[in-house]
Amino acid sequence: MVRSLAIQERQGVCRLTLDCPDFLPPIFAAPDRAQRILVNLVTNALNYTLEDSVTVSVSYDSKYLWGSITDTGIEILEDLPRVFDRFWRSERSRELRQDGLGIGLALTKRLVEAQSGRIEVESSLGQGTTFRVCLPLAEY
Repeated sequence: MVRSLAIQERQGVCRLTLDCPDFLPPIFAAPDRAQRILVNLVTNALNYTLEDSVTVSVSYDSKYLWGSITDTGIEILEDLPRVFDRFWRSERSRELRQDGLGIGLALTKRLVEAQSGRIEVESSLGQGTTFRVCLPLAEY
């Protein structure tokens, strides 16, 4: 799935990398919803990373699959409290991209929570942003 999103890379400007084990256990989530979560977060990271990279990392423990999408794009420090609000876009976001309704991250959060998961975000000045998602593993 992530590899298919690589077509959105901007040649010579931004690259998409995947750090994922060869085996991943099944998760307790609807496949189409899990795919939508991943697509929304990766597309968002690529849209706001003007140069360098976006990295998707996946791991798991005994209960959860953990995914993180880390970009080197614009930081969103002052916007963190509102980043999951519906129909909200930061001023910087509107400057960089005219399109968008401000519903992608709000929808993503609701999809994660509907799958009994969690989503969190952190951003650092000059370092970009990381979104972390955890979804429960399916019981065997």
